[in-house]
Amino acid sequence: MSGFIILLDRSLRLGDMISVSGSQGTVTQIRTRYTVVRGLDGIETLIPNEKLITDVVQNHSSFLTRGNAKIAVQVGYRSNVERAMQLLVEATQGVDRVLQDPAPAALLASFGADGINLELSFWIEDAARGTGGVKSQVNRAVWQLFCANGIEIPYAQREIRIVDGIARPDTDSVLSREPGRERCSGSLSDRLAAQSFDLGHDSTSIRGVRFFLF
Repeated sequence: MSGFIILLDRSLRLGDMISVSGSQGTVTQIRTRYTVVRGLDGIETLIPNEKLITDVVQNHSSFLTRGNAKIAVQVGYRSNVERAMQLLVEATQGVDRVLQDPAPAALLASFGADGINLELSFWIEDAARGTGGVKSQVNRAVWQLFCANGIEIPYAQREIRIVDGIARPDTDSVLSREPGRERCSGSLSDRLAAQSFDLGHDSTSIRGVRFFLF
């Protein structure tokens, strides 16, 4: 019954690009019980017609051949953020099917633990043909421009200190342990804090994780 309602009131038509419940795509079939929507990745989804009537449905028919894409990238805190945002927009120029109207836009999304999170938003012409290849070209252009302009893309680094509880030869401080509690003498704790940035210690690094042995 829901399918007849959709067909009679013509709220949706074949070829309309819609968004419903997190899915976006082009309407390819309208049946009595369900509607077939082909996503931007080419995968078809069967949506019950009752859902199209009861849920909020966005119709992007005026932008029938366009699709919006977003790319997230993180830069180091020492990088020139303004320059990085300019390079993100520049990376879309000359890429096939990337529209310059509406113009691509770079945004500062948030501040992360390891760097500053940026986001690039742009429109792709004839998005029903797929967006993965276009986003890949833009990503490659971003990488090349960042490398050429000294913009750092950080990777996570973590530092782990392992204390073996044995006094070092050059100190009379000992980390003592008692059942149910842990106590550290003042001089040793001061040394640990002071030596946390001393790379002269015997240490081992494994993929960004540095182990200090005391």
